[in-house]
Amino acid sequence: MSKPLVSVSVITYNQASFIEEAVRSAADQDYDDLEVIVGDDGSTDGTAELVSGLAEKYPKRVIALVDGPHLGITGNSNRALAACRGKYVAFQGGDDVLLGEKISRQVEWLERDE
Repeated sequence: MSKPLVSVSVITYNQASFIEEAVRSAADQDYDDLEVIVGDDGSTDGTAELVSGLAEKYPKRVIALVDGPHLGITGNSNRALAACRGKYVAFQGGDDVLLGEKISRQVEWLERDE
């Protein structure tokens, strides 16, 4: 039985001090069928460049949305969510860190009983 694709939607704005650890915690999950969508909201502190670098490091896992205008939290959340293709979507802030088994445990629980 194949596992469903899961999207992790990460939104960020001027979080250069936190974004690398946050995105790595999502990208390094023990769950294979995963995409990490990172929506930067027009940061001016180098966050977008860090996100782009992480997308290069994890080319099949991290998708950087860094070229758009500043939309505010709602607009940026909607932009990132629209890019998600997974059956399930996990939401993460740009300063949040996920435990390594978060996604696999949640999928296991969700798939047990539709």
